Amino acid sequence: MNILFLVDNSSFDMLRFVNLFNTRNNISVDVQKLLKKKEISELQEFLYKLVKKKKITHLIIQTLQNFNWEILTYLKKEFNLKLILISPDCPYNYDTLNKGILELFDLLYTFHIDYVKKYKRKGANTKFFTEPKFINYKNTKKKFDISFVGRSKFRNERIKILNELKNLKNIKTKFLLDQQISDYKMIKIIKQSKIHLNFTDTSSATIFGSGWANKTRVNSFKGRIINILCANTFCLSQNDSVTKKLFPNGKGVIYFNNTEDLKKKVLFYIDNDKERLKIISKIDKKYLSNFSHRKVKKRIIAELKNLRFSNKKNPKVNYNLVIIFFQLRNLVRVFLLFRSKKEFIFILKRIFFLLKSSFRIIFKF
Repeated sequence: MNILFLVDNSSFDMLRFVNLFNTRNNISVDVQKLLKKKEISELQEFLYKLVKKKKITHLIIQTLQNFNWEILTYLKKEFNLKLILISPDCPYNYDTLNKGILELFDLLYTFHIDYVKKYKRKGANTKFFTEPKFINYKNTKKKFDISFVGRSKFRNERIKILNELKNLKNIKTKFLLDQQISDYKMIKIIKQSKIHLNFTDTSSATIFGSGWANKTRVNSFKGRIINILCANTFCLSQNDSVTKKLFPNGKGVIYFNNTEDLKKKVLFYIDNDKERLKIISKIDKKYLSNFSHRKVKKRIIAELKNLRFSNKKNPKVNYNLVIIFFQLRNLVRVFLLFRSKKEFIFILKRIFFLLKSSFRIIFKF
């Protein structure tokens, strides 16, 4: 089994998936970096030669925005490739991935467990994935009353909540926002805290892309809650129906509904160690063992090795037009947010290439 990963190195989720397969037979290509050096047509030729030379059997891709539909169809047919799609941002991707698009892929991994059934209804072979966790139930001396490690960009409500917690009297906080830190350091902060927060809201979604106008908040399951419970730490989590089904209230986690509710619960559980420890003692350690590095890696490798090649017909949909829509959206964002002229021209070139390739019938190298 030889795997080619087409990744965007700005995605933490995809990088964690890639890190499961650190072997000589597997190759990772950063698409964004390559596109800055090559035209899309050159990138396609590069991928063709790479797949042929390295005898790639599985191609795993996160986003389709940098490819026309033709390249994936051709590579699959020419080399009998098994195509796997990673869909980490299902609240945004789900509507654009219709049945015709999904037919090309032999397997789809979603980071949102509530979307497994939704994709299956579209006929897609779908599995749930969350990155493996470090399981360490050993107690550590507490340095912080409450902590949070995660993103804050385009999450105004989250920033507001954290600022209010900082203003609570006699409460020691540790908030690391939008920083790339090692899993070891993150777990260390979690274990040193009496309470660690879990937010289920994502960045706001509008037609101009996530976070642009902060109009619509989307809630979804976050793997962070598993990190917290695997560190034997008390979790206060934003209320979310899917998360609540997986981790019931009172079993290592207590849910809050709004900022005032959170502040009350923070003050109560910091002052009541006995109640907090009682809830921690009810963590389902048997269930959490399914997320260990060994079990996750073993399961993923078995799923990929046993994956059957799909002989479905090529999708009728012209996905290039869908990609063009997203590139136009990106173009508008760059223009409105006064980002670089170079980026504006770069996206414009990609749109013209996709328009041209949409009308080609035969793939040629």
